[in-house]
Amino acid sequence: MVRKRASRLSVFRLALALLVPFTFATLPASASAQDAPTRIARAVGLVVQKLADGAQTAVSAFKADLAVVPQAPEAEKIGARSRTVRAITAVGSVAVIGFILAVIVLVSAQDPLEAVARAAERDISASFWMGLLWQALAMPIVLALSLLLAVTIILIPAIPIAMLAWALAYAGSLTLGLFAVTLVLGRAILNRNTSHNRGALLTSLMCGLAMLTVVWIGAALFVSIPIAGILARLVALALTWVAATVGLGAVVRSRVGTRREDIEVTTELESAVPAWQTPTPVFGVVAARRPTPVSTSTPE
Repeated sequence: MVRKRASRLSVFRLALALLVPFTFATLPASASAQDAPTRIARAVGLVVQKLADGAQTAVSAFKADLAVVPQAPEAEKIGARSRTVRAITAVGSVAVIGFILAVIVLVSAQDPLEAVARAAERDISASFWMGLLWQALAMPIVLALSLLLAVTIILIPAIPIAMLAWALAYAGSLTLGLFAVTLVLGRAILNRNTSHNRGALLTSLMCGLAMLTVVWIGAALFVSIPIAGILARLVALALTWVAATVGLGAVVRSRVGTRREDIEVTTELESAVPAWQTPTPVFGVVAARRPTPVSTSTPE
């Protein structure tokens, strides 16, 4: 703004330098023609002085521009730092919300979560293609449902309610599936069996969500770099989409967690016990089979 005003002021001074002297020179002579050379000399001197002042103002403005140019990288660094901080803050906020929702889902729907996790773990490729199919069918199902309600004419006011119910069900299925996939990821990282153990389930679930959060934080660190930031965000988005797609397919294949697989969880101790031995009431202590007495009677 200051530089623009300085440039406008220099142009204004140049205009005055050209206008005022020539106007003064063209005025009629007051007493005699002998004053004409004096007036012309004064006009020329005034023009030279105004030109010198304008040139000095332009040079000062140019020096100010040169002094301001080195500060541009500092401003860019501050802007890049603020963008990175905002991106990391956004990722952290979403991660906190995800952790809270994961705890709520684990407490309220532990059995469906385990069932969906088993379906995803048993066949990841089938779950992915099933989830991709249901993603493609999401909009056609909504349109078909709306048309069916519109045909009845009476149920036309129920169309927004049906669309809202479908959106909530779809979002809930995606959320449940994503948490199930993160549970499977946490199990793989921690290498532990979490069946019917809420504490172990919570640990594995938090571990999987933390790994997904680390991916997004890594993408947020590169947000100020033009090409690398875009590629990092695309990679994080692709990984999240794949996890959500596999989870959605697992939800469909497990019938929203209602078709639990008959998988018997056996410990190492139980698997090592032979079939002919029976355990005592004390857990972990195996009783041997009692020997049967042999008859020593001889036939008569």
